[in-house]
Amino acid sequence: MNYRLYFSIPTFSIENDSFPMTANYDYWIPLMEYFLKSSDTIEIHSWFDEKQVIEEISYFSNLTEIPTKLKLTYYKGNLIPEIAEYILRNSVTNKGRLKWFSIFLSKDGQSIFNSEHWGTEFFAHSVNQNDISFIRSIMPRDTNLHKPY
Repeated sequence: MNYRLYFSIPTFSIENDSFPMTANYDYWIPLMEYFLKSSDTIEIHSWFDEKQVIEEISYFSNLTEIPTKLKLTYYKGNLIPEIAEYILRNSVTNKGRLKWFSIFLSKDGQSIFNSEHWGTEFFAHSVNQNDISFIRSIMPRDTNLHKPY
């Protein structure tokens, strides 16, 4: 049986209590690695004023910028090994924040996984009990795992 699972980390930065941030992103890399391996498409959202992050993303020629009227910059494209490596090995800014506001993963047009609000809120679209056990094993102890539905 598969479930939809929402989970979040109730942590905020010291400097701005509305900016979600955790002191330790150790969970983020194994979590992303787990879902990246079953994805073929990635969509990355960053705020328009995060110039360095946007410049890094725009380096990947297979990602297309999606026009929006919001103050977000969207890039979407095929998930190639270079992008997966970039996501896994270059995830944190020099200020200790996760670089991307949101990352959406899909396969064959079906949503698989979302990492949102700078890696503090997540949604897995179709997971089984083994997936949930893995997620629990890597997430911080205070993670809110909402009952799967």
